[in-house]
Amino acid sequence: MAVLSEICVEVECPELSGIDADALELLGAHVDALTRLLSPWTLDDRATTAELVRETLRRASMSVESITDPAAVWPWLRTLASRVAIDHRRSTPRPTQAVGRGETAEGAHATVRGDGTGHGEDPAVALEPEHRRVAIELFARGRTVAQVARVLGMAEEDVSRRGYEALRALRAAVRDHAPADG
Repeated sequence: MAVLSEICVEVECPELSGIDADALELLGAHVDALTRLLSPWTLDDRATTAELVRETLRRASMSVESITDPAAVWPWLRTLASRVAIDHRRSTPRPTQAVGRGETAEGAHATVRGDGTGHGEDPAVALEPEHRRVAIELFARGRTVAQVARVLGMAEEDVSRRGYEALRALRAAVRDHAPADG
């Protein structure tokens, strides 16, 4: 069973030193459950899991005194831990996705050829301008629907619809430009 002092051994946790012993014990009782909850988020990387547990405990220590019902601690910690994991995942750069034969997703548009010569048209050109803007914001820049709606001054429903339509148009363009297997 992991204890709070083991979690904070590698990185000092001065935030936890300022809270009272009862609150510290209350948080410490959930360290194992937090570790089990966060481990899949990190693909079972122990160091990253411990880092996420520490960050969850750090954030929890800021307002643990406001929790009066001990039964409410775990649901609150679970929500907090999920937010920490999501923040971590969003801040971690994604590896480039392999497309085929040593090519990466960044160069994937060059692999779409209409004539088999390697000088095919970029499928994004097939998109209407309003769909292209949404597709670039959603997929290339990795923004959420709400962020794109705010940036482009559109309703979230319109962003979602145009993103879906852009994907369908891109899929059709790629299928039309792909060399025939034979």
